[in-house]
Amino acid sequence: MRVISKRLFIGVDIEKTEILETLVNVRDELASYGVQKPVSGKNMHINLKFLGNVSVRETEKIKKRLEKVKHPCFTTQIKGISWFPEVEY
Repeated sequence: MRVISKRLFIGVDIEKTEILETLVNVRDELASYGVQKPVSGKNMHINLKFLGNVSVRETEKIKKRLEKVKHPCFTTQIKGISWFPEVEY
């Protein structure tokens, strides 16, 4: 029997336009170095946790738990970038 799963992560949306525009510029510069599959601006986010392959049943449990999470806005600093799969240049 085949178990259907999805690759999941927990992320935070980026709502400030000026931050998003800066990140889009960084994305475009990375593309000039051959970084593949760039994320569209509307899908950019900050990953908090990569969960890996998760079954559909577990996905629903995680979704219900996360819907209960309430947290006020916060500020942060970006000190680096990474991507996967990791490629050496």
